[in-house]
Amino acid sequence: MKIFTMLMLMFTLSFSVFAAKESKEVIDGKNFYLTNLRAKFNDVNGKDFAGKRLQIEWKRFFKDSGKKFIEQYSKDYPNAKEYLGSADFTKNLSALEAFTMFYAADSGNDLGGCK
Repeated sequence: MKIFTMLMLMFTLSFSVFAAKESKEVIDGKNFYLTNLRAKFNDVNGKDFAGKRLQIEWKRFFKDSGKKFIEQYSKDYPNAKEYLGSADFTKNLSALEAFTMFYAADSGNDLGGCK
């Protein structure tokens, strides 16, 4: 029983350490935001952008190939409208979603010094 408890504890600890780290897709999404969207979104930093909404809100925004995201952010930032409809944006949509979900207001994750 002691061995089983020890194994379960080790598994739980290793899983929690793994779960708290950024995945490659989250990092790609962060880099995509900083290099392609930040300037179009009036220089809102990544921390403020991702932390602006709850995870459930981001899920709704990215449903249906990001339709609601594109509509809302095209309205809020008209200079970004053309880019938000581009193939490059669509290609990076899942990484952007991973980034926003990982750093959403209710995620418990902190972006720290993200510009």
